[in-house]
This record gives sequence, C-alpha cells and structure tokens, in this order.
Amino acid sequence: METRPPRRTYGKRNTAPAAPSSFDSPPKAGPGPSSLLPRTPPPSSPLGARASSSRKRVRDSSPSPNTLSMPPSPPPSSPTRTAPLARLDTNRQSTLLGFFGPVPKKRRDAASAAAPSAPAPTKLTQLHFAAGLRTCTDCAMSYVRGGDDEAVHARHHARVTAGIPWDGRGRSKVVRDRVAFAGGTLRVIEVDASVAGVRVDDILATVDTVLSAPALPPAIRERCKLFLAVTASPAPVKQGAKRARPIAPPGKNRERVVGVVVAQPIKWAMRVLRDGEEGEGVVDSGGGVMCDPQRLPTPLGIHRLFTVPAFRGHGLAQLLLDAAAANTVYGCTFDPRAGEVAFSQPTESGRKTMGKWGGGAVRVFVDDESQL
Repeated sequence: METRPPRRTYGKRNTAPAAPSSFDSPPKAGPGPSSLLPRTPPPSSPLGARASSSRKRVRDSSPSPNTLSMPPSPPPSSPTRTAPLARLDTNRQSTLLGFFGPVPKKRRDAASAAAPSAPAPTKLTQLHFAAGLRTCTDCAMSYVRGGDDEAVHARHHARVTAGIPWDGRGRSKVVRDRVAFAGGTLRVIEVDASVAGVRVDDILATVDTVLSAPALPPAIRERCKLFLAVTASPAPVKQGAKRARPIAPPGKNRERVVGVVVAQPIKWAMRVLRDGEEGEGVVDSGGGVMCDPQRLPTPLGIHRLFTVPAFRGHGLAQLLLDAAAANTVYGCTFDPRAGEVAFSQPTESGRKTMGKWGGGAVRVFVDDESQL
C-alpha cells in the first residue's frame, strides 16, 4: 500500500527543526498520532511573527496573579447610583463566637416607642352567690361573703347587737332620767324627727333595716317624734350565760341607743279581731293581723318599736311606749287599754308586745297621707 506524504496546512515546508518556544507543548517521545498535528509556525515566517506578537500583547495585558481585579467605577457624571453597602459590625464579628451568635434585636423607632402600651388587665373580684350566702343569727341580716357585703354586715351587726352610738348633739329633751334596770341605769330622750341630722337619719335607717320596713315619707316624718333609751352601762347578764357582751367599745362614758320608739298623732285606726272572730270585709294589715275595716277615731300611732336583743326582757319596750303615750302630744296622755293607741303593721314580736301592753285593745292604722 502506498503511503501519502503529510498534508501541509499553511506556509512553506521547513526542513530545518524549529527552535522550541515557551508556548509550545513539550515533544512527546516516539512516533504517534501527535506528529500529524499542526505545529506552531516559526518566528522567521511572517505568520509566525504575527502570532508571536499577539501572544506578547496578551501576556503583557494579562493581570498579575498578586493583584485583585475590581470592576471599574462609573464616571462621576453617571446618573445611576448604587445602594450603599451595609456597614459590618467589626467589633461583633471579630471573633468566631460573635459571628455565629444571635442576631441583635432592632431598636424600635420613635413612632412605635410613642405608641400607647396595652392597658393593664382589670382586677376582678370573685363573689360567692349560692355557697357564700349567710344569715346572721344575732342581727338576722343575710349577706354574701366577699365584696362590700361583709363590711355592711359588720357595721349593721355592731349597731343591732350593741346599740347605735349617741353623741348627745341636736335638739333633744330628757323625758326620764336615771331609770334603773338590771345591770345599770338609762335615760329616755325625746327627739324631734323633723330636725334633719346625721344621727337621726342613722337611727331611722338602722331600725327600718332590722324591721324590713320602708322609710317614712317626708310629710309623715315631719310630724313624728323619737323616744330613745340611751345608756352607757353594759348589757345585763342573762341566766345561764357565762359572760356579758360589752355594749360599747373601749372608752369612758360612751352612750349608745338601745331602744327606739317612733310615734305620731293620727286620725283613725282599725280594731283588731280576736282569734275566731269573724266579720264582713276583713282587712289583713300585714303580719297575719286581721282587722275590722271600720275606721275608728284614734289619737296616737306607733310607727316603729325596736329594742336591742341583749336588753330585751327587762321592760324597756313598755318604758318607751309609756313615754310616747305621755309626751307625743303636749298636755295629753293616751290610754292604750281604751283604744287610744294604734300600731302600724306590727311584726310577730310587736304583736305580742301590743297585746301585753294594751290588753288586747290596741288598734292598727295605715301610715299614709290620710293620717295628716
């Protein structure tokens, strides 16, 4: 088989061996396919000289390996602006722990700092309705545990069981002085209810609460008088009791009101029916007291009757009723056994007192404007 001479790609065939160049690959040992590749033209040829000069230009323009190439900055007149670079916290990132530590929280701006903070939660008061309802055995007041009810009960309990404080101020007149009873002395004072005062209002409010009675209308109150049993002596000792309850708090000669009667001149009243007695148009005056509806002339009416429980059983109620019958109307003394005195809606205990004091002749009246 006939072998063909190698194909020339450019230039003339140079028989002389070309000098090795720094850009040429080192020759490989032995014949092979690499001998068929085109070789770099020598520098003596025009094409080789042109290639050498282009390599030189490329080598001169190539950057040095020790320098860092940065993109050219835009000219000052360029309208484009670049975003400012974030400033690094060199103090924080100077250590490896600071670099990998938690990201610091951003400070709130002035708008968020000036915003009002959330209001504090309202403190709630727990009230016991069903389980906390109590009824005091001494003052008979029902109250709820917790809240303001306990303070109201404490004040009412002290007044009902120990008496209402009395300072002796206001328009008053002594009806009976130095009345002896078991354990001490007392005096009976007459006070005009039309005189508005803190002490008179306090006494009437306490009695109305104990008796569960409504407040007297102003037109009726102006015609009423109060008869008070006032003492500084301790409560009498009951039989079987180990010790007596003190009537007043620590202090010398502190007087307290232990009995109250409110009386008023009236015009008419109704006769109380006896047990088993029947009549036409029977009227229930309240408290189970049945009355004959016929209106009978009656000069004196008793609105309220109250005695501190610790002083009951010693004739205090009868003493106050006698003072009211003799001093409500100037110059007149009324006899309850003659039907000249009437009670207003008596309670169970008031009905017993009414029957004992008047001998069954005491009447019942309605405290409305018809009595004026």
